Amino acid sequence: MVLRKAWGWLSAQVSQKDNYCCSCGGVLRTATEQWKKERPVLNRNSKLLVMCILFQFVHGLATNLARFLHIPQRPLYDLGFALIPKLEPPYEYLCDVVFCVCIVITMLVWISPFFVPKVSEHREN
Repeated sequence: MVLRKAWGWLSAQVSQKDNYCCSCGGVLRTATEQWKKERPVLNRNSKLLVMCILFQFVHGLATNLARFLHIPQRPLYDLGFALIPKLEPPYEYLCDVVFCVCIVITMLVWISPFFVPKVSEHREN
């Protein structure tokens, strides 16, 4: 009985002719509508996009050149490793846990509605 109701609900959702339809035509229609909305923004920022792509290309070339020309030598002295001793086995993952907790808290604050400024509906031109 429950399975029949769920199947009826699912088939009703799929048969709707909206943007969330599971058919290929619905996805294609959504993509074309989104492209029509995004194209003016892309055209406005085309110079910036070309500069970013060019910078990424030059950065990739420089990275590969640096890797090719690198000569392994004795590592430099690191004062941080000298001042802070290595943690013992029961506590060796503590640093990773603290780092991950900081990242998660940052993301939660970032998506929290309390820290998102309200956008006024009336824009001044």
